[in-house]
Amino acid sequence: GNVQFQNAAFNNAEGAVSTAASWLYTGNNFRNASFTAYSGGTPYLYPIDYMANNGINPLTMTWSGSNSLAVGAGGTQRYVVEKVAAGKVLAGSSLNTGGLASSGCKQVDVFRVTAQGTNARGTVKLIQTYNSVLSC
Repeated sequence: GNVQFQNAAFNNAEGAVSTAASWLYTGNNFRNASFTAYSGGTPYLYPIDYMANNGINPLTMTWSGSNSLAVGAGGTQRYVVEKVAAGKVLAGSSLNTGGLASSGCKQVDVFRVTAQGTNARGTVKLIQTYNSVLSC
């Protein structure tokens, strides 16, 4: 039973990560103004170094509507997105990688998504992923 509870919490966290990544890659969401200056209107989006400078650790914080975004109405999935780097050049990148021509853009912005999944019994799982988005 405990393994099933852990799996349910892990699956909820994976779902939140997927939702956050999908949002990040849609349109110009990765250019949201909250990644430049923190906004209480989007408390789940954090600019570079904001979390570290304000003592916010997504692995130990108390997750709530004041610091993360819930996925769906159940509240079993939440996430935060932190911009960790801007305009980084991709290592080993070229204008013709793997036989495919690129647009010439070799820079990415890097984001860390941290997601929390819980289940009906209160088991909690956290997942962190890093995502990069072409920034030019």
